[in-house]
Amino acid sequence: MDPCVNSVLKDCSKSIHSSCIAAALLLASAFLFALPAHAGWSASPVEVYSTSHECPQVAAASDAAHGAVVVWQETTTGALGVLRAQHLLAGGDVDPAWGGPVWVSDTALVRSVLVALTDGTGGAYVSWLEGLDVYLTHIDANGARSAGWPARGRRLGSQYDAAQRPSVLVDGAGGIYVAWHQASDPWPTYVYLMLAHLGASNGAADGFPVSGIRAIGTTSDEQEWVCTSAIDLAPDHGLWVAWGTSVRTEADPLPGDFRLLRLTPAGLPLPGWDAHGVSIGTFNSDRLEFSDAGWTLFPAMSLVGVASDGAGGAFVDRGDVQGYDPVVTPRLMHYDANGALAGGWPAGGVLICRPFGVPGSISRDMGYGASLRALPDGVGGVYASYAGLFATDSPPAVRFDHYGAAATRLAGGAGADLPDFEDVTQSGDGGLLTASCRAWGPYSAWEAPAYISCGLSNAGSYYAWHPEAVQHWYGDVGAAATGDGGAIFCWSQLLESQGIFAVRLEASGLAGVPRTHAVVAPGLALRFAPGVGVHVDAGFAAAGAVRLTLTDVAGRAVARERFTAGTGEREWTLAGTASLPAGLYFARIEHASGALTGRVIVTH
Repeated sequence: MDPCVNSVLKDCSKSIHSSCIAAALLLASAFLFALPAHAGWSASPVEVYSTSHECPQVAAASDAAHGAVVVWQETTTGALGVLRAQHLLAGGDVDPAWGGPVWVSDTALVRSVLVALTDGTGGAYVSWLEGLDVYLTHIDANGARSAGWPARGRRLGSQYDAAQRPSVLVDGAGGIYVAWHQASDPWPTYVYLMLAHLGASNGAADGFPVSGIRAIGTTSDEQEWVCTSAIDLAPDHGLWVAWGTSVRTEADPLPGDFRLLRLTPAGLPLPGWDAHGVSIGTFNSDRLEFSDAGWTLFPAMSLVGVASDGAGGAFVDRGDVQGYDPVVTPRLMHYDANGALAGGWPAGGVLICRPFGVPGSISRDMGYGASLRALPDGVGGVYASYAGLFATDSPPAVRFDHYGAAATRLAGGAGADLPDFEDVTQSGDGGLLTASCRAWGPYSAWEAPAYISCGLSNAGSYYAWHPEAVQHWYGDVGAAATGDGGAIFCWSQLLESQGIFAVRLEASGLAGVPRTHAVVAPGLALRFAPGVGVHVDAGFAAAGAVRLTLTDVAGRAVARERFTAGTGEREWTLAGTASLPAGLYFARIEHASGALTGRVIVTH
């Protein structure tokens, strides 16, 4: 403890004077709050929970105080399991006030699509699927299930297809929205888009029916089939909703279209909007395949993403399906508050798929969970995703591009390739936060060697953390933005280490790991992120031209870059280095500050 604090406390112990105690507490608190909230984290993972059971589902949410609520499924009997949660404090300690992991749902059933979202007051909403059934519950800041929620959680409804994912979104005022596709009963079966808006005590939001649930965008006499949808929060805490729909027939669904609708917080169309929304483009549902399990596209995939522009309008990332062997062409659109195309925006939108940086290329979307997504950047722009195969020796992945309101592509938006299993959200400072498992085994992510990873982008820079190969990894990953520019990344692991683990990332790297150089001092640090490439972190004492060359051990150049850098620090990923053969490589930077050299080991 600081000597000044010690002295004050000693004086107080002699006189026990209330004003002295107050002064001591004030001084002590000032001393403590001068330290970073995350000062307790180290490079070693924190053990959140120890268990020898498999934990195939993991999620995380911010606690609104630089920590995180971590939720997971533990398979206690065969493939069945309970849901548990634990609170990680800002300093990386497990919260002793929670008294160990709490029960989120104590019935041993198979769960999937686990989601955790902050309620803004230290608690979390937790949503999951049990087969086709959509469940929701709320855990308060003390680790207790909030009043009004059943012990198993509340069943909201039943999904039409277990491969599709409900859309879950907090409303910014302590409540939560959940949207899903529900089928009518009995036959003929029509699929509708359902929306729930509930509060922390399981009560309906103002203007909703007593159940807190209503159908939106379609009515029973239209016989429509809703197959893909997305929601995002509007400035008034209402919703933007985008979806793809077509008329269902006994043989095939007829070609339909994408639609956009603006809802109030009561789930009703905003004045001036038709309940059916506005058409925003063709949806080629005739390219979907039919099987005994129903109409399918790519499992758990959405062909549309929507994001508020913060000024009354919305961005829509939509994909058309083309060909017998389907190819998805994603286009980014921008609409004003009335659902009309925003001024200056191309009528056909902006084609955003660019494998290897080639404008106009078409990407093939093949992976589970490889959905089109749109995430607001907080300053009027959007991160829009596209998916495909970006290298012949890599699995399907998802990439993001960054665009402004005027259809201008911004710097720093490409981010990293995300494999099929991913968690993507805003980083809290206008960037992206990603969590994923990188499968390098011959068949799946659960075979050796697999990699777990988390990425944090901030103002055009990107930091990715990848531990060594996890030879017997089995589980899932999750990440939560901490609200101070960092993130907590958690995962489940079996055999080498058993249980739930977590690390903290900052925009500058893994918490607890000293920086390799000062911000403005000449320096060079290199690291390789599997599936992403060679990441460069360089400091320049003066502005000027930069020439970088990466060579192999034989002296052959494998990558070159030239650009002009300003004074200070710059981070970037070398283009084309994700598929480098394993081995040792050397980098040399020539700059007005002098030559910088470094080396990096590439592993797969």
